[in-house]
Amino acid sequence: MKTLLSILLIISSNILFAVELPSAEMPDYALISKAENKDLKKGTCEIIFTITGLKEKDLTNPIRWSVDQKEYTTELNEVLELRTSAKAGEHDFKFWYSKKYREIITRKIKFEAGYTYTYRLNFKETDREMLVRKPVIYVYPEKETNVKLNVIPKGEMVFTYPIISEKGWEFKAHPDGTLEFEQDRFRYLFWESSQQIPIKVSHRSGSYVNRKDVLSFLERTLTSIGLTSEEKADMITYWGPLMQRHEMVLVQFYFNEACDQFATLEISPKPQNVNRIYIVFEAVDSPSKDIKLYPPVVYPKFIRSGFTVVEWGGIEIEKREL
Repeated sequence: MKTLLSILLIISSNILFAVELPSAEMPDYALISKAENKDLKKGTCEIIFTITGLKEKDLTNPIRWSVDQKEYTTELNEVLELRTSAKAGEHDFKFWYSKKYREIITRKIKFEAGYTYTYRLNFKETDREMLVRKPVIYVYPEKETNVKLNVIPKGEMVFTYPIISEKGWEFKAHPDGTLEFEQDRFRYLFWESSQQIPIKVSHRSGSYVNRKDVLSFLERTLTSIGLTSEEKADMITYWGPLMQRHEMVLVQFYFNEACDQFATLEISPKPQNVNRIYIVFEAVDSPSKDIKLYPPVVYPKFIRSGFTVVEWGGIEIEKREL
């Protein structure tokens, strides 16, 4: 069988071009140029891939790639171009750098003989692995009720208390919120999950909060939403210290159906009301006087009539190293 492809690795001196972070809107790959090349063998074309999006500290990893399912591994030093000559026709490519970056997969691309094609590969970082912290669930039936409750997280469950079974928790719930597990009694159900979530805090639907205002902001907001004094104290004593580590934070709340992106709940018997709130925030450690403040956010209010379930949790979006 004849070899269809020959490979040549070219190291470029333009380091800044490779480590420059692309915009989120930039496609994974794009045709930059197509030029006639009379030096090519009859019936062949040349394909050049310039690689962008990788951080300078990562440039020592090898890059793995394939063409028409034939695989190659290339040691990556600084910025590189991958050059390959191929017979005219359709070819598909895959490029993989590390688990930190998304794999690039092309559709079948048609190439004409006698041309040099230059494509830009734009590696994008994978979504961050973040911990959905301390979601706790309160259960308030109107009368003593045997309840089955299961959490299906959008990631790996890393901790629960009480320990959850494959089918979820089974317990007797009391109107005062006490959850009875045989000889043990609890105020709430606790779980945490590690997840890759493409989530951002919106400047328009979030709030900038200074360190000195964190407690008053949380007290005022959670009271207006309708948390009880006990629920509010639980949430503030957990999230307050984490938020106060920063000079300023940008905070956004997610409610009810929007919380399904973190986890879904299965509850039997079905409650009349399920009230969910997740707090998501990120540090603004170099606040500018020019920060644009939008009108105060109006939050929904919990409905607590009848058999009611309340859940709160959250995520701190940690800053990435650039």
